[in-house]
Amino acid sequence: MQVDITAVRRVPEADGGAAQASSWTGDVAPGRLCATMENVTMGDITQVPVTELPDDFTGRADAVMLDVREDDEWASGHIRGAVHIPLAEVPGRLDELDPDHDLYVVCHSSGRSMRVLQYLAQVGYDGICVRGGMLAWQEHGKPVEIGDPRPEGDAGR
Repeated sequence: MQVDITAVRRVPEADGGAAQASSWTGDVAPGRLCATMENVTMGDITQVPVTELPDDFTGRADAVMLDVREDDEWASGHIRGAVHIPLAEVPGRLDELDPDHDLYVVCHSSGRSMRVLQYLAQVGYDGICVRGGMLAWQEHGKPVEIGDPRPEGDAGR
């Protein structure tokens, strides 16, 4: 079955103020689809305030923080221990997500997180949206890691 995901992010005025779209279209194995695929709404997705989350996800055996922002956003500040998979790459990298762990999804302000979580629900993954995204994370004074901690040559992974 073919699935489409599209999300648009606003670029700050200082960077031109244009909108950038990320999208992916591809096939999903029939066994990965849930019966209520068409009925997953944003209201069905669980959200958690940043104040209820740990500051660091490094080495967490029970939970994964998935950051679906673009590479430049990730490099400008991300949650320590988060896994970075830009929105458009999520469908092709599902094998990197353990469906048995608590999955938290973060983006800039929750819009892309909600779209990814709708998609993930359609293919059989449960997840939780970080309410307010990185904007809320930083507004609450939670720490961020700057730069890209991935090994050289591992960009996009």
